[in-house]
Amino acid sequence: MSGTMHVVVGPSGSGKDTLIDGAKALLPHTLFAKRTVTRPADAGGEDFIGVDQTTFDQQVAEGKFCVHWRANNLSYGIPVEICQQAAAGTDVVFNGSRAALKNICACLPAVQVVWIEVAPEVLAQRLRQRGRESEAEIKKRLQRQQWQPPKNATIISNNGTIEEGVQALVAALSGQRVTLDQVKTALLAFTTKAEV
Repeated sequence: MSGTMHVVVGPSGSGKDTLIDGAKALLPHTLFAKRTVTRPADAGGEDFIGVDQTTFDQQVAEGKFCVHWRANNLSYGIPVEICQQAAAGTDVVFNGSRAALKNICACLPAVQVVWIEVAPEVLAQRLRQRGRESEAEIKKRLQRQQWQPPKNATIISNNGTIEEGVQALVAALSGQRVTLDQVKTALLAFTTKAEV
């Protein structure tokens, strides 16, 4: 019996990494895949495998990814072992890209899409707080927000608190209903573990 494979997509700044990290703490039997990304391993943000473009291209040629794509001037890949684990019965979650969703769904026809939505004003505020983009880049990112989710996607609004977003993601990934207190406890444990 195959596991369920989920791809989580949404605009940069929508809180995907934060929600995924929170869900990890509440879904210990789910595999949260590390992407291979063409940026330095110490760049921060999500937990990923950093490689240069030459190494990435070589890994593509060697068939090391079950799916790969380019977005935001970077290359991303999901290691083939992740798909093998899903085929063996493990539920898998990975962080994807809206721009690559057609390719992801073509390569992984059984993938379930979880679409994170954020109101433009909330997204703009989060991007400013993050401090990585100029105002012009923020405006460009907001214009890219016009993507439409596929008909079969599970849509999550992440305009509220982190706890509410994690609660919605856990429900989408597992069908489990968790309380906000359970989410807060899990986030506290995850944050404490990350700081050690």
